[in-house]
Amino acid sequence: MKIGHLILASLIAFVPKIASAYNWYPLDDYPDRFIRWYQPNIPVFLDDRPPLNAELEDVVQTITKSINTWNNVQCDHPIFDDIEMVTGQLPVVEKEKVTEGTNLIVFQNSEEWDHYHPTGDNPAIDWPMVLALTTLYYDPVTGEINSYSLEINDERFRFTTTVRPRSYDIENTITHELGHVLGLDHPDDDLKDATMYAKALTGETKKRTLETDDIEGLCNLYGDNWPDEPPEDPSRSGGCSSIGDSMDTKQLAAWAALLAAVIFFIIRRRGR
Repeated sequence: MKIGHLILASLIAFVPKIASAYNWYPLDDYPDRFIRWYQPNIPVFLDDRPPLNAELEDVVQTITKSINTWNNVQCDHPIFDDIEMVTGQLPVVEKEKVTEGTNLIVFQNSEEWDHYHPTGDNPAIDWPMVLALTTLYYDPVTGEINSYSLEINDERFRFTTTVRPRSYDIENTITHELGHVLGLDHPDDDLKDATMYAKALTGETKKRTLETDDIEGLCNLYGDNWPDEPPEDPSRSGGCSSIGDSMDTKQLAAWAALLAAVIFFIIRRRGR
């Protein structure tokens, strides 16, 4: 059973900071802890089917640019691995009754998109009009991210590697989404030039590069605390525990819903 509520991303994870307005994802039950990685490298798998309006070679080069944009930030933080091509890999799998992502970037046709995101899953969301979906799978006590999936609604929307007025720029989109993969939420609404800003238009390219707020958000989430160990789970300390026990994995999904502009929202779901 999945229980969810939909709220504006700018309201879900406001963290007061001096002269900055970046935001992270706090844990529901531990608001002083934030969702983030605790491993040095983040795998990146790319489905080998190209989008309808771009060549695969160009897509690989474009996504590599987005990866390098984040990897080149000059502070300590997890690094995206080089892209590995895969065929037929699912974005989500079930392992011992726990849902996990497969660290996959995939451009989906309408049939696939509707299969993974049926309208009845959440009546408040017009799933066919969602542009892209990034889902983080993390421990609800420590906040440690263990996997992700990044799905693009390709057939209903036009994605290209070159700038076209009525198309969505792949580098612009992926650079933003990889920020979510790293644990960055949308900034305050007045930071319209930030890569992690919650709106985008067709033909937009300004999210290809990072602004000061994006860099500070990444470096302050990791930086002095990198590398580090996940916070201690009070329920697991002291006494003894059985090896077979497992904790629910939570999902945090950030997606873009196409309105007059692309507006990104956040949904939180608990799954078994």
